[in-house]
Amino acid sequence: MGNYKVYLGNLTIYQVSAVDSDAKRDLAVYDGVEQGKFPVAKNPDLHTWTVSCELTANRINVDGWEPAQDIFKELDKMMQSKDPDRLVMVGDCGKVSELVLVKGYSQTEKYEGVYSVKLQLTQYKEASVRTQDVPYIPRPGKVPEMPKEVVFKSTADVAQALMPKWSDYTPVGGNNSPKEGSAISAYRMTFTDGQGNFYTNPNTIPIGKTIYNITSNGYVPGMTKREYEASKRSPSLGNDKTRMQREHHVEVEAKRTQETFNAMSKAIEEYRVTQKVPISR
Repeated sequence: MGNYKVYLGNLTIYQVSAVDSDAKRDLAVYDGVEQGKFPVAKNPDLHTWTVSCELTANRINVDGWEPAQDIFKELDKMMQSKDPDRLVMVGDCGKVSELVLVKGYSQTEKYEGVYSVKLQLTQYKEASVRTQDVPYIPRPGKVPEMPKEVVFKSTADVAQALMPKWSDYTPVGGNNSPKEGSAISAYRMTFTDGQGNFYTNPNTIPIGKTIYNITSNGYVPGMTKREYEASKRSPSLGNDKTRMQREHHVEVEAKRTQETFNAMSKAIEEYRVTQKVPISR
């Protein structure tokens, strides 16, 4: 037998042969863009113990002896109760004093009047709600404003809104070049549907759907509309999530550069045709 003294509530658990203890937590592993993998620790799981012992129906010469059947009845009562009991253990590896709940137990009668028993115990933590006022923590930097909602009814509307007006171009050496201070062209504008999807290519902008122009504000790529609004109140909301999405967004945008330039040319041509704008010679 191992050198253990185990007490659970008013019970003395005698003839303990082994105590298995389990403490762990999950780690979420993310893959940073060109930075390798990195872990993010989750909250630790509740501590658990499995106590193996041998209980008897007939008296034996051990401290705190009780008939096995009386101990089983008391364990059944503990399992019916939602209140925790105090677990105290003293062994070769130290001392433990914790509030626990009895998750379950198993018994096997090895021979008449002698039972091999395993107790499964789980650490108890009381759930609580904080009622104090939460101190205000100022958000560093400028608090972003919600971007303007936009609904494009047709591809012509997209071209008219995103592309510089034809009058903003002045013939120079037989080619059209933009005047100083002309409108921002489509490839430099970014829209989102508020669900983590972004649009910089005029050909991919949805028609008849509400989207948001986020070209010139502090919107964090990957945020939903709810997360974005909540970020004004909680500066840390979504930081772990959105950082990865922001890095992914940058990588995707780099790959789409050539596609976007081609789309610009197509959108300008469509605008010229629909608006019947003559080609300058």
